[in-house]
Amino acid sequence: MRKLLPLLLLFAFGVPQAATLDKRPRKKRAKAQTAETAPAAAPAPAADAGATAPRPETAADAPRYNDRLAVDLSPVQIDSLLAVWRERQTLGAYEEFFSTYVGFDPAAAAAGDRTPDSVYVRRLRDLVSPVQLPYNYIVKGYIDRYTNVRSGTISRILGMSQYYFPLIEEELIKAGLPVELRALPIIESALSPTAVSPMGAAGLWQFMPATGKVYGLEVNSLVDERCDPVLSTRAACRYLKDLYTLYKDWTLAIAAYNCGPGNVNKALARAGDGSRTFWDIYDFLPRETRGYVPAFIGASYAYAYHKLHGIEFTEPPLPLATDTIRVDRLPAQPAV
Repeated sequence: MRKLLPLLLLFAFGVPQAATLDKRPRKKRAKAQTAETAPAAAPAPAADAGATAPRPETAADAPRYNDRLAVDLSPVQIDSLLAVWRERQTLGAYEEFFSTYVGFDPAAAAAGDRTPDSVYVRRLRDLVSPVQLPYNYIVKGYIDRYTNVRSGTISRILGMSQYYFPLIEEELIKAGLPVELRALPIIESALSPTAVSPMGAAGLWQFMPATGKVYGLEVNSLVDERCDPVLSTRAACRYLKDLYTLYKDWTLAIAAYNCGPGNVNKALARAGDGSRTFWDIYDFLPRETRGYVPAFIGASYAYAYHKLHGIEFTEPPLPLATDTIRVDRLPAQPAV
């Protein structure tokens, strides 16, 4: 009877499930179900419909050279673009030279110069020029700038002087003018016959179109004789002679060459009686003209004493001797 009692209880309550007998597997299944039913991570908020999501730049995004440019453009358009590029390069070079060697602060430039002033005074006096070459702290700043060995610009200009100075000196002597005026094209154009200023002046001597025509230079859409070294030098000689006749002082004539006789006359009137030189009217001149005569003195000094400062000529990119063919204009034929 005792053996039958457990069997009766077994059939009465049923066979227990395996899960009720093993607690550990049930806990494992509970963890698995919890992981499956856990809420998914919230998605990132969608960007606005009108906005574009930024993406990192790649090599493909870099601007590429358009290899079809030469195919799509006509030769005339290519020549026009090249001309514009050359004009911008010329203007940039002119502005850089002017700001470096004419329109700068001379006091700051001469701050590191330890050469005694008496040396500069003696050297300028030894040039024995009819053009007044005085020395002061302003001139000292320009001398220091023009004799700076770290700059290759002056060396290049001195190299170009081997080509242009002989013809300039020849025309100055023919006109009865001081040969020291040969330094004027240095500060005007850095001895570049194709130099063009932002104001429209062109050539070695930087003639404005109206002034060039007054002194016999032809300027039109096809011909610009301001860029002719010989013709422009002859015109400059006539202009300088007229300016000297007007002022009887070379510093004033040189200043008037830069800013015009009108501005010089205004400066003389504002300076009052007794003002007869450039330095008398220095404070009343336009700002760019104040550095013009000191720059002329600095360029003259650098040309005469460049070797004492370790500056040598750079070989000019032009032949020192050329054959030139000039065709005289034929006289007008009489009407039949």
